[in-house]
Amino acid sequence: MKSLLILIAFFTFTLVSCNKNTRHKITKANSVKRLNKINESFNKDMFFPEFFTKIETDTIIDKKLRVHIKNYSLMTSSLFIKKQTIKNQPTITKYQRVFEANITVYNNQQMIYQSVINANTFYNLSPKKDLFWKNATLQHAWLNEAKSNKNKAYIELSFTNPLKNNFKRYVMEVDQYGAQHIYFIEEYT
Repeated sequence: MKSLLILIAFFTFTLVSCNKNTRHKITKANSVKRLNKINESFNKDMFFPEFFTKIETDTIIDKKLRVHIKNYSLMTSSLFIKKQTIKNQPTITKYQRVFEANITVYNNQQMIYQSVINANTFYNLSPKKDLFWKNATLQHAWLNEAKSNKNKAYIELSFTNPLKNNFKRYVMEVDQYGAQHIYFIEEYT
């Protein structure tokens, strides 16, 4: 009996709580207007790559020289690519994450060279302050195993400017004493 009274009270409360008048006032046109206003104010940022990325290699050359390269994305630094706005759609802003590489070279298990390579380093070294470097990021750093030997490690460096769709490639030579030389190889435009 008690459960029947509770059940009747619950259904009565539910029916009294529903107010059909307010539900009918919201028409389809009003719903679409509200949705469009929400979409207009909604901005979406897209990052490439979306998540933290790291590629790490450790290579021994002729039992003497060892090269450790760690390429990684910076989650706190990115380059603006473009803003895309379509009527009645959210605005999408695209970004390219900035990359850098930590390069360490060992000779007979003793560290002889260590450096962080990124586009800012090359911008500061550039004699003309080349505008390529303003929106550039490291694309990848890798050991050229075919060219490297027990006396020298040759590390290839590739940079990209995603705004201009340009690429530059360099080779960094590190000898068995830790002396470093950087040579320009080519540029794609």
